Amino acid sequence: MPVQYLVEQDLGLLAYRFHDKVAVRDVALAITGIASNATPGAAYRSLLVFHRSTDLSDIGATELGIIKTLMRKAYDEASITRPAGAIVVDGSLDARIITPLWKAICDADDEIDVHYRFFIDVGPALAWLDVVETPALEALLKPSG
Repeated sequence: MPVQYLVEQDLGLLAYRFHDKVAVRDVALAITGIASNATPGAAYRSLLVFHRSTDLSDIGATELGIIKTLMRKAYDEASITRPAGAIVVDGSLDARIITPLWKAICDADDEIDVHYRFFIDVGPALAWLDVVETPALEALLKPSG
């Protein structure tokens, strides 16, 4: 799966890792998985990590709008709030192009509760989110090649 996810209950963290060719359906499955594994009514920090192999060529403004709608609906139904978010781009040109658009879409929408900050490396992003790396998070973030 090109979009992997993790809900770290003890850390209050929702983490996504993107790699290889990503389609809207891949993101939708991860959003649904996150929402179904999160504790209803809880607040979670959000971490989006884009591996250098990430290919987002099938995702543009229209697809980001679809993802935003899916995310808001799933997270609203689960009563999930996200006070902080970090985006880590590890060399993917596609992610460098599309993630600023994603951030702008989230920043412009009053119904989206998370606003993101960009990072080049995972370590500073985790420090900014005040999150320690657990074995499960380390496994999620491990490069696939």
